[in-house]
Amino acid sequence: MLNRSLIIFLVICSLGWISYVGFTLVEGASAPPTPENTFSQEDDTIIVVHNPLEIDYNSAIVSSLQKIPFYSILLNQPERIQHFYFSTNRDLVLLERSKPWTSEIIKSYAEQLSLSSTISTHKHLSLSNDWKGEFHGKFLVLYHGNWEPALKSVTSWKYLDRKSSLSLVYKTTDNTYEIEDSYFISNHQVKYITHTGSNPLPLVNDQELFQELIPADFDSYTFYEKNYLLTKFPVKSVLNEWMDFGLALIVSQKDSCLITDYKPGQDPLAILSELDHVDLSDKQKQATLKGYSFPFLQADKKVYLEIFNNCVLISNSQQSINRIIGTYEAGATLEQSTTLKFKLFNDSPQKVSYRHFDREQQVTLSRLTGTNHTTVQLLNGQASSSESDSKELPKLNPLRLDDNLRSLNPIPGSNYLLAITQSNTLYLVGNKQILWSKNLDSEPTGNPVLIGNGIFLSTKKGIHGFDRSGNNLAGFPISCNEVTSNLFSYYWNGKDYISFIADGQIQCVGTNGKPSYKVGVNGNLQRNSQLVIQGKKGDLIAHICTDSNWSSISIKRKRVIKSQNLSEGEWHLVKVNGTISLLGLAKKQFVRLTENGTRAMLVGNVSSILSTQHFGDEQLFFLNQQNTIYVINGTGTILGQFNSTISTIDDASLIKLPNGKTVVGIIDGIANNCYIYTIRGNELNKENYEGSNKIVFQRQADGTILLVSQANGYLIRYPLNY
Repeated sequence: MLNRSLIIFLVICSLGWISYVGFTLVEGASAPPTPENTFSQEDDTIIVVHNPLEIDYNSAIVSSLQKIPFYSILLNQPERIQHFYFSTNRDLVLLERSKPWTSEIIKSYAEQLSLSSTISTHKHLSLSNDWKGEFHGKFLVLYHGNWEPALKSVTSWKYLDRKSSLSLVYKTTDNTYEIEDSYFISNHQVKYITHTGSNPLPLVNDQELFQELIPADFDSYTFYEKNYLLTKFPVKSVLNEWMDFGLALIVSQKDSCLITDYKPGQDPLAILSELDHVDLSDKQKQATLKGYSFPFLQADKKVYLEIFNNCVLISNSQQSINRIIGTYEAGATLEQSTTLKFKLFNDSPQKVSYRHFDREQQVTLSRLTGTNHTTVQLLNGQASSSESDSKELPKLNPLRLDDNLRSLNPIPGSNYLLAITQSNTLYLVGNKQILWSKNLDSEPTGNPVLIGNGIFLSTKKGIHGFDRSGNNLAGFPISCNEVTSNLFSYYWNGKDYISFIADGQIQCVGTNGKPSYKVGVNGNLQRNSQLVIQGKKGDLIAHICTDSNWSSISIKRKRVIKSQNLSEGEWHLVKVNGTISLLGLAKKQFVRLTENGTRAMLVGNVSSILSTQHFGDEQLFFLNQQNTIYVINGTGTILGQFNSTISTIDDASLIKLPNGKTVVGIIDGIANNCYIYTIRGNELNKENYEGSNKIVFQRQADGTILLVSQANGYLIRYPLNY
């Protein structure tokens, strides 16, 4: 009986043990959680955080972690967790600890998270926030809802760099997964290494190639190594025939310009000469073409190309090319902006397959064997031209001209400026760019005349009239055999007229080009004449001055009423308040002659007349007397004089500043710099304003004063802040 009872008891115990083990096996049938079976194709991206304290969670790559509050709570309580694996599109996280998880550790950890936990077995748990979990060894998986172990790993997790700040495991377009390791070097710099299995590409020092041509005031700069460019722009392009190392895309003031190098012995213009629809200019090393594909340019528009400084500049806008060359000539490039260059290149890789920077950040990519190395550097607007170099003077865009300046003429009350070059090209210059240019038929015989919105100009072969858009005005141009004087405008009987000497006659036309009168003059008054028209007692008097004679002719009576011979010299007719006088330099004396024959010597021992300038209704003369500069108006009044240490002065100009000061600008013809003095001789600028040939001050519509000159073939303009 005892034996039977013992047997029955053992059977019952055995059945109980079998039931317990069976229940346990059923409940714990899941495979132990690991990275290989936790994540599946349902997960688009897995963010693996290795060093939580190194990461800026506001950055775009990890900002998704903040969308799930529980993720942020976990990251704030590391509890010896070495690696956090977060799914970005499922409520799923795997926690890898340095030592195995236990029930006691999990309960303590839940309390640190301000949660209560229930552990049904040594493998399953539930939290008071409705999340569930399983743990085994060093791994704890937590999920909200349902989760099943994956049958196949999405990637080779052993390739994660556990010493990086974080790793991204993301699904590509072909449903495979790539690994990208990120290194947060500082608050402003991150490095990424993407495991691709791809072949390496050459790495190029683009700074060495292109920094001399990158404007310091760039909007953005992007470099593509030649082979990397082909992966992004696979369309066949003629530039691939000459490109050696790569291409740079520069955006400045919303215009795009490509810059490429070229292989030794490969002349891009020679390559283009074999193509159709290409216009070449070997002298200027320029070409224009249409219908050919270039990366990032519009193929349906005309493409301009120019060889400069061993590079090829390509753009849909000639103005964009001119601006790039202009900043180089004016010394306003990245190469000269030491501070800005340091900010951009000091903390970034020197040799890359790709580089892009703008005002906010810089991105580089280097393709190595099996990996892509990417860096991101936040600039936070530090790439600013105003900070680029403390010695850099602010200036407007340098504008390319075709030759040295002949004259500069601001249009009063506007931001427009007329410039004429020695190649007889007339430019209308706006605040930011050249608005239009005209190739004149011959050499100008004087400065432009402005009447309303009309621009009138005399050349040796005729009279031109343009509107502000560059169109010919009605009645213009007027052709002549030979124009021998300046163009003079005057107002008479309620109308505007312009007069000039051409073909042996004083001629007058209205602003509509219709003739008003013609009066013959003798041969002595036909060569290199100056003309001024004076209204006097109901008659028009034409005053004509040559280098040896001053004659007055009545237009009504068509005859000479006064004539006087002059000693040889440089003479200028001046009209002030209706009165005509003659000022000039003869035998080193600057003198003034009046209509009645009065002669007054104003300044003696004068070396030269530096320049003349119309200043409102006045005409000013700038004289040089042994390093003393005199400024004299048309009535003979000396407005100011001062000493200068500059031995060779090319030009001078005057303006009255908004603060009431009158200043004079002069050009050092040897150093090619501009200097500014007060009318009493105090030098204002300690900086060097580049300039040569001509100088003028321009008062813009908003009152800003610009110093305008030329440097290395470019029109340069400096805003003054005196």
